[in-house]
Amino acid sequence: MNNLTVAANTHKPTITPENNATASLSEVNSVEMKLAALLMRDPDVTPLSSEAGMPVDAFDFDLLPDTLKKWAKDIQKRLQCPPDFIAVSIMIGLAAVAGNKYKIRPKSVDHTWSVVPNLWGLLIGSPSSKKTPALNAGLEHIYSLDKSAREKGKRIVVNDSTIEKVQILQAENPAGLLLVNDEISGMFKGFESQSRSGDRPYLLQAFNGDKPYSVDRVGRDSVYIPQNTLSLIGNIQPDVLKCCFSGNLNTGDGFLQRLQLAVFPDFKPSFKLVDCAPDEFAHEDAKETFTSIYNGVGKNLNFALKHQHIFNDWYERNAKLAVEFENQGRNDLASHLQKFPALVASLALLIELADNQHITEVGEQSLNKAIGWSNYLFSHAKRIYGYGDEGYKAANLLLEKRQKLEEDFSPSQVKQKGWKGLNDLNFINAAIDVLVAHNYLMREEKSAKETGGKPSLRYRWNNTL
Repeated sequence: MNNLTVAANTHKPTITPENNATASLSEVNSVEMKLAALLMRDPDVTPLSSEAGMPVDAFDFDLLPDTLKKWAKDIQKRLQCPPDFIAVSIMIGLAAVAGNKYKIRPKSVDHTWSVVPNLWGLLIGSPSSKKTPALNAGLEHIYSLDKSAREKGKRIVVNDSTIEKVQILQAENPAGLLLVNDEISGMFKGFESQSRSGDRPYLLQAFNGDKPYSVDRVGRDSVYIPQNTLSLIGNIQPDVLKCCFSGNLNTGDGFLQRLQLAVFPDFKPSFKLVDCAPDEFAHEDAKETFTSIYNGVGKNLNFALKHQHIFNDWYERNAKLAVEFENQGRNDLASHLQKFPALVASLALLIELADNQHITEVGEQSLNKAIGWSNYLFSHAKRIYGYGDEGYKAANLLLEKRQKLEEDFSPSQVKQKGWKGLNDLNFINAAIDVLVAHNYLMREEKSAKETGGKPSLRYRWNNTL
């Protein structure tokens, strides 16, 4: 047998000297065709996630008190977690050590409006977002102070506890307590229980932190709380939060709106192991700040008179924005904004206290930082309530109609369909822009020759879908 001949019973093509060159050329052409096909392949689609189109502001460490900024940055560097979680934990911790000993009067003359800097916060993220390590790190000095307080029969922090026990502890610690609930969904779901029906109204009253509260029930001792001040912080996953505040749990009583330091940051997991020594100087500065506020005798403060106009101007802008959302039927966001004046006043007071415990008034820098917090937090509130960019909403609608569209279409053809939410060219073009950005759609220029008329811009679906 010729060495250049392959037996037919091998089921392989027979290669002879005559057809060898042709076979090689065929193989080359095949490779070239595969390469060409690969080059023509559309780019991969970037899926529209549940958070897509609901952008949130990234946290700026400059919003923190100067005395705590380096410490917060050091924690974030070593944990590789969202800075938002650390910052919120720190501010809730400041509220806890201040308690109701410190108050701010947001008006320069009318002192009947007095605000206790009581804060509620929520860290929203996936299980891998390091919520718990960030929470514990931001509250480290609170836990240390609580340990010392317990040795003297006092408390600052309450963890796993019934509301009845919390009330007893509040009566024994009239300056206020911090309720920390690592997985707060259990408490939220407990609101539906008949046996826990009084928990939610009690917590709602505790939010303001300035009113007395008494418990007089058959079967238990009477409890009197001079000022019902209870700060609150917990962790929760996005889907669980949505479940907790839908249906029966969403009673419209403003509970969710009271969680004003609720943050839902973007998170890209870091697989880098950061192994460096903590910044001991920053750690000690932070410890001194918390300890000084906790040991302070307390005081009532106002904004510096020459800077009062900053708060007044912001107050008016915020009120107008709340009315705008209310007119649009977005009462949840309107209610959220209506609680911002007390929030901004509280944050300004806490920031000023952290930077100078001997202050006699709240200055411009602290007030501007507090207003910065409100802008940052409102972007997160919109994500939490599910309000996204109109373009992304329309993009999801258009994606749902994909099977009812031609493979190649124009915006005007979409409008002709008359679909709800997609009957305006502005919305349609916004939707198309989003889908192009995510590679669902490919732009194609059609010449006059191809269209038989005028040149046009058309779109086709990604061929990988």
